[in-house]
Amino acid sequence: MASYTDRKGDYLTRLRRIEGQVRGLQRMIEEDKYCIDILTQVAAATKALQSFSLELLEEHLGTCVVDAARTDGDLASEKVREASDAIADSCARDDDEHGCHRPGGAGHRRDDVRLLRGADRKAAQQA
Repeated sequence: MASYTDRKGDYLTRLRRIEGQVRGLQRMIEEDKYCIDILTQVAAATKALQSFSLELLEEHLGTCVVDAARTDGDLASEKVREASDAIADSCARDDDEHGCHRPGGAGHRRDDVRLLRGADRKAAQQA
């Protein structure tokens, strides 16, 4: 069973809302709306997807990774690696917007991922 099963309805509602936003973007293009208005809606849809992604990641870390750490150190390491890769992939997609890879940029997400890996290894060893 997936860790989000209890919240599946909520997640599907959010994704349907985002889907509606994307359909609205298609309509805006069909209707030749002003570029800046379209870009504003693109930003809103992007933020909605990012928010959904972060919530799902938090659920994964709080359930799948923690459960794995309690039972099997190797499995815990694998779960942490998966989560770290998901974070790094997300960062790579929006690094210009959030400064993930720029020295002094907001977030330093690659460093955060390294810290997360180290902290989770330590937690797995202690479990």
